[in-house]
Amino acid sequence: MNLRYQLLSEAGRVVPPNSERISQLLAVMTPKDVAVFLDLVAFHRVAPQVHLNISRSESRSPAATAILQCIAGAAENSETYLNRHQEKLAGLVADSGVALTAIKGLAITHYYSNETGCRHVGDADILVSLQDTWRLLEYLALNGYSFRKIRFGSYHAYLSDDRYPPYYGVCPAKKEFPDGKFRLDVHFGAFPACGYGLVGFSQSDTVEHSGGIRWPTTQKSLLINLAHVIRQGFCRFRDINDVYLLTRALHDGEAAAALAEVRSSHLLPVLRSMLRMICSVYETDLPSPWSAEAPGATRWADRELLFGRRRLAERYADGVRVVWSRIWQMRYLTALSVELFGPAAGSLRAVGGAALLFRTGRPYRMWSTERDIDADERFVIRPVSTFQRSIDEPSVLGRLRAAGWLAKRNTRLDFWQVRAPAGAEFILSGRMVCVQTDYSGARRQPPSIEGPIRELARIADVDVRFLP
Repeated sequence: MNLRYQLLSEAGRVVPPNSERISQLLAVMTPKDVAVFLDLVAFHRVAPQVHLNISRSESRSPAATAILQCIAGAAENSETYLNRHQEKLAGLVADSGVALTAIKGLAITHYYSNETGCRHVGDADILVSLQDTWRLLEYLALNGYSFRKIRFGSYHAYLSDDRYPPYYGVCPAKKEFPDGKFRLDVHFGAFPACGYGLVGFSQSDTVEHSGGIRWPTTQKSLLINLAHVIRQGFCRFRDINDVYLLTRALHDGEAAAALAEVRSSHLLPVLRSMLRMICSVYETDLPSPWSAEAPGATRWADRELLFGRRRLAERYADGVRVVWSRIWQMRYLTALSVELFGPAAGSLRAVGGAALLFRTGRPYRMWSTERDIDADERFVIRPVSTFQRSIDEPSVLGRLRAAGWLAKRNTRLDFWQVRAPAGAEFILSGRMVCVQTDYSGARRQPPSIEGPIRELARIADVDVRFLP
């Protein structure tokens, strides 16, 4: 392990540092080493831990001074950003009246403390029930939130399985407040892993926190962390810290139940890899029963999972062709596909998904044209306008049909599909009007949809507001 990774492994942890070892590493670092190390800290999202632990080491080396100066703002802003997102999320629940579950970062910040440095949070990930999904999305659209896209999945393999919802999805949104941006990822139905992988939720998987906000149980938070790692194909040092804290919060029967769920979800190989990395980074034995799942020293593939990727991809193909940590995704896709479709068909699907994975970073094909919502398993829509009131009324629908519009209720996905005589198609739910987009969420040119939407509003006798 090179000098920069050694320092990251020492200073990025959530336990008191070995000050002598950190000082020794800092003493021999060159300005180039410092620059590369700072990039690693930013990528691995551990600025609060690195700042705290290097400060504790009391090193007076030029490298220590330069690093502390460069990341002081990021470390301080992490706590400010976290507090802002917790405050805005509580306000969202109070104002919208929608109960939700905070997941991922916000749900595990309480495992961190002043002794560990705060947990870096990039946005507020939440999960809402399907019954409340459109209600919350409509509230966001009417109250100044901007949308990139609403991504839907409805997998044929799960439609007859009561353990899974009829659809799931995620909607990234944000809003600018006087004190800064509030970034939100609204998950609905389930939390996605890789390919067909989903983490489902029941009421027993969450616990009451405060003010209408729930948290996942520790067991579920661990599963979500692993699902997130397998979806992106690599893990950050922050993820290693999360798993370290979560596994130590699960004891005896709880730990055994968590392991059983991880195993049945085909996530045990990636957990074993992360546990071996924890043993190496933290130089400690794991408590039972975790110790039985991480035999031996770290392997080359373990280090690739953590250190194989050094920067974020700017495009889908960036950094995905020769990143060997994707072997974990291929193992996961194979096990899941064989379970869902049988050994022969499942293996063929996994091979096809792996080929796409190395081309695009996703184990399925992208698209640039309109999808068949009834037949295709994935599609993306984007809100483009809101009406003064809902037009889901028999009289309005009758006038639309009389004017030559087609209107069909999609009961599975809980929205209306309407098509103008000229061919433009819209998705209506409550007061929101949406259009299909390509995978990236790129919207059609405004002139192609503005006219039909205004005509739709005229027939329905409502005012319309176009979203930015």
